[in-house]
Amino acid sequence: MVHKRHFFHVSGFDPYDLTALHRRFVREAAVFAATWNVTAAVSPLRELGAGARAPDDGDGHWTITASAPGWQVRASYEQLDWSDIVRAELARPVLRRLWDGAVTFADLIASGTARRYFAANWRYGAFFLVPFLDVVLFAAIALAAGWAAASAMRTDLGTFVSGFAGVLLAGATFALMSAGRASTGAYIRGLPTGSSLATTCSVGVPT
Repeated sequence: MVHKRHFFHVSGFDPYDLTALHRRFVREAAVFAATWNVTAAVSPLRELGAGARAPDDGDGHWTITASAPGWQVRASYEQLDWSDIVRAELARPVLRRLWDGAVTFADLIASGTARRYFAANWRYGAFFLVPFLDVVLFAAIALAAGWAAASAMRTDLGTFVSGFAGVLLAGATFALMSAGRASTGAYIRGLPTGSSLATTCSVGVPT
């Protein structure tokens, strides 16, 4: 039985730094322990200087020790913190990100990559589609809201003014829904562009 592991973790396209990732890990470790009736103890996050790497002593950024009668496993986690890159991407103009996302989506379809996602695992394929479907759904709802508002105001305000008001409402609706979705941690803020397709990868190495 493996008693020690060292994980190198590359998280998805999320703007979360080491502190946030460690906090999430502690929360989910408690769920894991309760689900499987084991004991799981997570160490505090090891504070490192800006731009510093984890000390080369085998403990990474934090450790977790899981145990039950007859066994114990200690795992070290070394996290790739690329939250600064993600935040820089999210700071780009929304329209530019939407355009780059549309180009990326077209490329994934044309190259057959999306088909291979579904062939490998339909759940991963569905996960891949979520951010794009979010954008399409939000846009459809925003356009419907703008059209309904313009139609209701056309008689009193005229075609031009009501149409302009409908466009403003559609834009505001899309922005509000996107902001609300982003506040829950979804990917609408970071619509995948180029190599930024949301991916999570953990590699565990027995030690």
